[in-house]
Amino acid sequence: MKKLLGYVMLASALLAGSSCQKESSEAEVAESVETVFAVQIPSEPMTKYVSKAEKTDVVYYEVWDADFQKRLFPYPGSMENNAPVSGCAAEISIDLVRGEKYNLIFWAQNAGCGAYSWTDLKKVNVDYSKFKDDQKDVYDAFYAVMENVEGDGKPKTVRLYRPFSQVNFCAAELKTTLGPITLSGNTVTVSEVATTFVTRTGLGENPAKNVTFGTAADFVEDKTIEVDSKTYHWVAMNYLLVPSSSVDKPSVNVTVTADFATDFGTVTHNVPNVPIQRNYRTNIVGDIFTAGAKLNIIVDPGFVKPDKPTIEINNN
Repeated sequence: MKKLLGYVMLASALLAGSSCQKESSEAEVAESVETVFAVQIPSEPMTKYVSKAEKTDVVYYEVWDADFQKRLFPYPGSMENNAPVSGCAAEISIDLVRGEKYNLIFWAQNAGCGAYSWTDLKKVNVDYSKFKDDQKDVYDAFYAVMENVEGDGKPKTVRLYRPFSQVNFCAAELKTTLGPITLSGNTVTVSEVATTFVTRTGLGENPAKNVTFGTAADFVEDKTIEVDSKTYHWVAMNYLLVPSSSVDKPSVNVTVTADFATDFGTVTHNVPNVPIQRNYRTNIVGDIFTAGAKLNIIVDPGFVKPDKPTIEINNN
């Protein structure tokens, strides 16, 4: 059940510029009106075992003026601008001045992840070095921007989406004629990944030349995911900010190195020009560890029945 999470009083800030010379009986007082925002984080099942938004537990929000120049809330001395998320939903009540227009920014995440920072929510910085190896789902995040919101007292629904592309490596087989393949860990290196997300445009900025992600504890047990109606063994998953680009379909170069717990050593795949898109997942699937080394790249929309363009890549 949703409940009222708090009030944000903006009327006094909006009226601060009015004349102080008038008698109080003559002052024009703007009428404030309570507006309830129902925040929704899509909770439809995604890839099995990977990212169901269940660890997202707080939503931060800011209120800006109609020109997106002055932040009206939070302001010095105000209450903290966040609300708890439960069951992929939150409810926020804000007192707006009737008839005025506003812009709002929302950012939802796990409160303790420590990987995101901002001066204001126009730009959110991502520190990939804070991503712990065995807790990738903790770093899932969601955002929304609402422009030209009128203070009219009518309830409003805010639907949040991922700022990231999710990239998965998936193996068709984890066994050979010599026996099962047991993994002890892997590293994934991605080129030109953005480190700042601009919420108003949905674009990434400040690319890092190379970002390396590591995974170890994910291989305690074999996990499977379903991609394009086929079952694969999940090897690695990472969240990436899509770099801004003049091309229609941004891409990155990806290198994955898997370490075997048995005597097979390591295996490395270099996969160039991997397409990534905000709020989509890119699945690199195929014979990662067995003979043939044929990989397919399948790009799935995040929350709707997927339309699956496929690119075949052969690594010999």
